Amino acid sequence: MYSLFRWLWFFPTRCETRLTSMRLSSLGVDFATETDGRFSPDIGYAYMPTYITLFRDGIRNLPIPIREIRLMDAGCGKGIALYYARRMGIAKVAGVELSDELCVICEKNMQALGYGDVIVVHKNVTLLRDELDDYNVFYMFNPFPAEPMRAFMRSIAESIKRTGRTVYVVYHNPIHVDVCREEGFVVQKEVLTHTYFRNDKLTLILEYHSS
Repeated sequence: MYSLFRWLWFFPTRCETRLTSMRLSSLGVDFATETDGRFSPDIGYAYMPTYITLFRDGIRNLPIPIREIRLMDAGCGKGIALYYARRMGIAKVAGVELSDELCVICEKNMQALGYGDVIVVHKNVTLLRDELDDYNVFYMFNPFPAEPMRAFMRSIAESIKRTGRTVYVVYHNPIHVDVCREEGFVVQKEVLTHTYFRNDKLTLILEYHSS
């Protein structure tokens, strides 16, 4: 009975996912999970596309309206979160990706989708500085090990101090949340997204604002 109820609950989402996948394939968009494994795992983890339910739940639990969000996806891979962001009505969207191959695919995907104004930055996130100043929400799907995460969080904190704004981090699969806390980010909310296979997924909403 429980399994039947869960199947019925997720049926609309599964239909949406399947139809969306078919439409994107017809446009030549590639969000598949094959990855570029040429850089060391101590720099970044393997590409894994975000599920739309996880992304939606994270964004909808932010304490600011969609129209005010300026989002950067750290470790954007092939750009599926950028696509979700635009579908949700977020006007200013950017992604940062280290992999040469994934960055090229991401740019092609954005062009195929007609999102020519979405910025794709080919760079190590630990080297970002002024590029961070235009964004108030950073999305992450467990993209980095602890040390790159620390450097990135520190750069965001420095950006906030330069500009005097409040920033939120939507952190799915938050393996290194302790690193974020050590750099001054505060967990404001825990979001559990129910999944078809019963293993609910955790997303944290973190906040950092200038004193």
